[in-house]
Amino acid sequence: MTAAPIRVLHVAETLPGGIASYLEELWAFQRTQFGEGQVRFLLPAEQVGHAGQIPAAAVTRWSRAGRDPASLLRLGRALGREVSAFRPHVVHIHSTFAGVVGRAVLGVRPKRPKIVYCAHGWSFAMEVSPLKQTLYSNLERGLALGCDAIVTISEDERRLALAAGLPAAKLVTVWNGIAEAPRGAGAAARPQDGPIRLLFAGRHDRQKGLDILLDAMERLDGVPVELDVLGEPLGEDGRPLRAGATPPPRAGAKVNYIGWVPREAVAQRMAAADALVMPSRWEGFGLVAVEAMREGTPVLASDRGALPEIVDHGRSGLIYPLDAQAIAGCLRSLTRSRLQAMGTEARRDFETRFTAQRMSAEILRLYGTLVGAPARSA
Repeated sequence: MTAAPIRVLHVAETLPGGIASYLEELWAFQRTQFGEGQVRFLLPAEQVGHAGQIPAAAVTRWSRAGRDPASLLRLGRALGREVSAFRPHVVHIHSTFAGVVGRAVLGVRPKRPKIVYCAHGWSFAMEVSPLKQTLYSNLERGLALGCDAIVTISEDERRLALAAGLPAAKLVTVWNGIAEAPRGAGAAARPQDGPIRLLFAGRHDRQKGLDILLDAMERLDGVPVELDVLGEPLGEDGRPLRAGATPPPRAGAKVNYIGWVPREAVAQRMAAADALVMPSRWEGFGLVAVEAMREGTPVLASDRGALPEIVDHGRSGLIYPLDAQAIAGCLRSLTRSRLQAMGTEARRDFETRFTAQRMSAEILRLYGTLVGAPARSA
């Protein structure tokens, strides 16, 4: 007997960054498996443009002014209405604040749908005070009672969850994955001579560690290495901060600020770079690393969070201690021939470990396990 298609509702409180990409990958796969009418999204109205590949017909919008109580209350009310109208078999909740609201609203319902929660980076793993770490851990532990599965996006995330006391039986590790990038015209060729060209791509905030990388670049006077910097300083609402929030490097560092570019242009710049640099202070996963590996570009990453899981030191990239002097030493040691060899291995790792197809299939199996039947196509 053929199982009925599963109805899935995805819920997000914020979209800029990796969550938008994650949702777009799941949409591309799940609409073919269940049918477009079986997959819906509850998204903040002001940010839906970040997930532009999801059609408007599949989206219910809610009004978000910020992370204030009124906005979170509106999310809770919108979620209750959407679940009553759509009657999903599975509600898949993305990120911490959506997880708090969603599990508080749905977790106590007597006949609720199955609830899957993904933090996309634990709040208690960030650089916060010990008191806040304890409070966030206690909150996640209590809210775990209101869901059926917790997706951790790396083994490091799972380790942190277990240390915080979250139930092992509900934890399911599913590495993030991405689809092949569209191949447009105008991609620059990777240089064969001249200075080694490095790329930083991401928000200019404390988590991403650009300040440490700039400090390292200042120590490379006379070394044939140049850095292109994509992105801008962003607030928590995804809007650019004031101009000048990213301090320029001092004399001696060859740094070019590019700003924000479209997603396809990011892929092209990755393909043209000798290496991507990720000096992150913490990373639940590190999707930018996988995007670079997809382009055959090696990743030079800090030893924080999940990055050592993604980058095989000495084979697909390099891992260094999060220290400007250590990063500078790593950059001084680079040769183009070694980077090219590591780039070949990085592409191979993408194909075997980090595709959207693999990620989506594992999520599909999780849904099927929760509803008690194989998840099959419509």
